[in-house]
Amino acid sequence: MTEDHGEPAATVAPADPGSKGRVVGRYRIHGVIGSGGMASVHLGRLRGDAGFSRVVAIKCLHASFTTDPSFVEMFMDEARLAARIRHANVVSTLDVVASGNELFHVIDYVHGETVSKLLSAARKAGEHVPVDVAVRIVCDALYGLHAAHEATDEQGQSMGLVHRDVSPQNLMVGVDGVTRVLDFGVAKARGQSRTTDAGRVKGKIGYMAPEQLYGEKADRRADVYAAGVVLWEMLAGKRLFEGEEGGDALALVLTAPIWRPSIHHGDVPEDLDAIVLRALERDRAKRLSTAQDMADSLVTAVAPAAPSKVAAWVKRVAGSAIEQRARMMASLEGEADDGASDEPRPAFRSLLGDTTTSSMAVTQAKRARSRWSRALALFAVVALLSMAFLVWVGRQDGVAPPSLETSAGPSGSAPSPVVPVEPERTASASVLPAPSALPPAVLSSPSPPIPRPPRTTVAPGAAKPSCDPPWEIDEKGHRRYKRECLR
Repeated sequence: MTEDHGEPAATVAPADPGSKGRVVGRYRIHGVIGSGGMASVHLGRLRGDAGFSRVVAIKCLHASFTTDPSFVEMFMDEARLAARIRHANVVSTLDVVASGNELFHVIDYVHGETVSKLLSAARKAGEHVPVDVAVRIVCDALYGLHAAHEATDEQGQSMGLVHRDVSPQNLMVGVDGVTRVLDFGVAKARGQSRTTDAGRVKGKIGYMAPEQLYGEKADRRADVYAAGVVLWEMLAGKRLFEGEEGGDALALVLTAPIWRPSIHHGDVPEDLDAIVLRALERDRAKRLSTAQDMADSLVTAVAPAAPSKVAAWVKRVAGSAIEQRARMMASLEGEADDGASDEPRPAFRSLLGDTTTSSMAVTQAKRARSRWSRALALFAVVALLSMAFLVWVGRQDGVAPPSLETSAGPSGSAPSPVVPVEPERTASASVLPAPSALPPAVLSSPSPPIPRPPRTTVAPGAAKPSCDPPWEIDEKGHRRYKRECLR
């Protein structure tokens, strides 16, 4: 049996008060809250140390698929891709667990209902979704999709991720009034290990963009098209393309005329009609180019409902199912875990790493060491640059710093400074440049000491040395100042 939107009817198994559920590693798996073609979804608990626990949703791959490598890889790809997206409008991936021949995908539990079931409940009640509520739900979904489209890999490179299966079944509206995108099972990204088999269509035909059906490479505009279909159906209160089987469904998607949703719901304004029809352009070059562009256009046309209004509408149309699930949650959260820590846990391994917070102190220590390392590296660079600048200033002044090569004078005398020959300088040139010629940074910083020769006296009657010019050239071609001329 399927719902009106093609979603398998979820068989909700109430939690048995006398049963603590099945234990897999640090998780305890309880009753089923939904089921699909590849997996069933259960309520579960993450059990940690010191009494820590958390309610989660655990997606279990059906046993019939665990031996099929293509389905296992698809299941793993969903977890890998979803784990790279961090956004309030995307259901977070917490862990992937392998236990024996079983695979479990652990995700955040969202207390709410899918858009598919909300539309079905509203239709049974004979009412339309309020226009501003529909706009808020789809805008939230578009924000989440844009985050997925912009997701990057570990090297910061764009993953080019496309969901490819945006539909009412994969949009969850929480009792907090916030919509989240889930199920990246057929998503596509660059460098993905799994490739789509030739001739196989991935996704629900009624929500697939024409380029997907033609077998062309899909980009983010395919998700914009699918979001347009969802919004059209929420506003019109009916399916856009009736029937999803065989060639008839393909012909409808590719050729059937698309009327404006206001024909079916008089409260839809013309501006909103235009945005929906532009999102549904079969030629993707004419379509809204990004999910963010579509969300911005919707907000301009219609003021979205506040989350509190969306929450009230969700509780009103799907209150009984939500209350039943709330009782299950209360049963799990109030359940005593007597002796749980002593129970034998089946062998398992986490494929996404440990999700506990025990490494927080280690992480903070690593960050502190990293900050010190960066500070020391910066200090070393500044010191090297300063030394290089002082060497340059010394060369410009015509005096070599003490660390450069020097020649010894007569025995017992101090070494004389050695400077390169500068033919253009004259005997009257100043050894140090004028203060106005120095950069401000040099004026404000101390200059290196300039070695000065000891004062000498000339014996009476000795010939006075010639100081014109006051230097002589040594065998290496360097200019050496006469000590007698520097007194």
